[in-house]
Amino acid sequence: MTRLLAERPEDATDPDLLQGKSVALQGLTALEWAAYNGDGTVRLSAQAEDGYTCAYVTALGARLAALMQEIRDAYAQPTGQTALLQAPGSDNPIAADDKAAAGFAYLQLMTALSVITDQVLAPVLTEGPVQARAARAPFQRSRNARRHLSASIDGLANALRAAGYTTASEETAWIDNTLAFEAGNAQRVLSDVPDDFAVALADDSARGKLTYVSTVLSGLIP
Repeated sequence: MTRLLAERPEDATDPDLLQGKSVALQGLTALEWAAYNGDGTVRLSAQAEDGYTCAYVTALGARLAALMQEIRDAYAQPTGQTALLQAPGSDNPIAADDKAAAGFAYLQLMTALSVITDQVLAPVLTEGPVQARAARAPFQRSRNARRHLSASIDGLANALRAAGYTTASEETAWIDNTLAFEAGNAQRVLSDVPDDFAVALADDSARGKLTYVSTVLSGLIP
C-alpha cells in the first residue's frame, strides 16, 4: 500500500484494472490504510488535497461492491453452496443427506471460529512489543479492532442460529445454546476493552479480558 501511494500507478484508479492487482490492494484493510493515519486519525476527508488517493479509494469501493455482488450471485445460483446444502442427495457433491449438510455447515462455522482465535487473537496475545502486536489486529489502524472482533463473534453466533441447530434435533440443540451463552460472555467482557489495542495490551486488566475472550472461543472448537 505504501508503495502504491508513493508510485501512484494510474491503473489502480480504474476498478476493472484494479481487479488484476494484488489482493492486498483490494480489500477493506486496504481501504482502511488509505483512509487513516497510523495514529488512528482520518487522512481521507472532504478537505483532502490528495486527488490520487481519493481516486484510488473510489475505485476500491467500486471493486468491493462488485465483489460482494459476485459472491451473492454465486451463492444464489442453483449450483451454489446454499442450494446444494438445502437439497442433499446422492448426486450432491457436498451433501449426500441431511446429516452431511448439517455437518458441512458446522465445519465451516468452526473454521470461522478458528480464524478468530488463531489469526485475530493469537498474534495479538503473543510475546513481543505492544505496538507491534497491536498492529497485527485487523482494523487496528482505524482503532476498530475491538469492533471488528465483536462483529465477528456476533456474525458467527447469528450464522449458527440461522442454521437451525437448536430446533433440528435434541442432539444438536446444545450447539446454538452453548455458543449463544459463551458468545454473550465474550461480548460482555470485550465491551470493556479499549478500542486502541495498543492501550489494551499495555494494561494488565484489559489484556486479561482479551485472553479470556480467546480462551472462551477456543473452548468452543471441538
